[in-house]
Parts: sequence; structure tokens; C-alpha cells
Amino acid sequence: MIKKPAIEIHLLELISLRIAQLCNCSYGIKIHSKELRLLGDTDLRMSLLYAWKATPYFSKKEIAVLQLVDYLIKKNTTNKWNFEFREGLLELFNKKEIHYLIVAIQKIDLWSRLISIYKSKPIT
Repeated sequence: MIKKPAIEIHLLELISLRIAQLCNCSYGIKIHSKELRLLGDTDLRMSLLYAWKATPYFSKKEIAVLQLVDYLIKKNTTNKWNFEFREGLLELFNKKEIHYLIVAIQKIDLWSRLISIYKSKPIT
């Protein structure tokens, strides 16, 4: 029996592309853009992912996930983990899905950073 993934593939690819952008990983940007196109996403949305906060092209679910990505990866003070942020996530995802998202974001971030390092320096 094939199990349904905890988070849809399209959302995971969007997460992967955003993390690749934040890590300046050109290889990841290329790969995940290609995957999103195969899943039916548009070049317009992918090109505006850098400015996702200022565009109307992302769903509430995607915005919540992008906020989570920015919070976990950027660790800045403008995106605080607070009650409203938590409640917003719980309106769209159950606790298991939020846990899965957090783990997935951390794993994707690690791989993006490793690939970025590997691709930018020659192996001796």
C-alpha cells in the first residue's frame, strides 16, 4: 500500500526552492525550479518567490509555510514565533504536519548548504 505523504510534493518543492534561494545555492534553484515546472507551477510565481510577502500569488497555506521557512532559516527578529503565528499554522496544518514541515525544512536546509559548499569549491 502506498501511503499519502504528510505534506504534498508541490509544497515540499516550494520549500526547497525558497531554501535554495536563501542559501544562494544555484544548483538547488535550478533543480527545484525545474521540478516545480513539472508539477505545473509558473515561472511568474517562481520568479516572485524572492518577494513572496509582497505578491498575491501564493495561497494561505504556502504563505504560512514560507513564513515558517524564513523563521527557521533566517532566524531574524522580524519573524517571531508567537501565539498568532502558531495559531495560524494550526488553522492550516495539524500538529503532525507542522512537525513534519519543521523536520523537512531543517533537512532541506542542511542538504542545500552542503550542496552549495560542494558545488562552489573544487575537490582536491
